[in-house]
Amino acid sequence: MVGETLRGGLAGQRLTEFAFVATSGLALRLGALGTELRISSRLSLGRASAPLRLLDPTVATDQLLPLLDAEVTRTDFVDGVLAVTFAYSTVLRVPPSVVGEAWQLRTADGLLVVSRRGGGVTIWRPPTAEVREVAPRW
Repeated sequence: MVGETLRGGLAGQRLTEFAFVATSGLALRLGALGTELRISSRLSLGRASAPLRLLDPTVATDQLLPLLDAEVTRTDFVDGVLAVTFAYSTVLRVPPSVVGEAWQLRTADGLLVVSRRGGGVTIWRPPTAEVREVAPRW
């Protein structure tokens, strides 16, 4: 089981806007810096202590309305399942898709996490401040 908690990056950020985009699915913007979560498959949303409802992204916008300005307290991804926990223990969970990428998360500092078809994630980390040049060999 491969899992990671995204520490610091999303904690404290608030859901500032969301929309359904026909070409890419549900788009959520977090924080003033523009962290973006795109969801292109089914998702579940609800209290951590209750059964989560499975929703199609085309109709999930009504369910997200109460979360506007809610603060993110934790973000985890395990085996391709993304779980974003908001204040008051509301959890948005996106399982992996067998068809394609179910979700992708891009932070303002350049981190990109993409769910892989069938499970797992691929992570691209932003380049470090240190840049090494490699001289070409002739």
